[in-house]
Amino acid sequence: FIFVAQVILSLSYEYTRRIATTSVAQIVAIILLLIFNA
Repeated sequence: FIFVAQVILSLSYEYTRRIATTSVAQIVAIILLLIFNA
């Protein structure tokens, strides 16, 4: 049971980190666009 919980935790951590990385990259791109367009 502990092993299964660790696997689920690691998978969710990787998934969340991937989503966070892409969202941060999108936010940075939007900020850069606003700066260059201003």
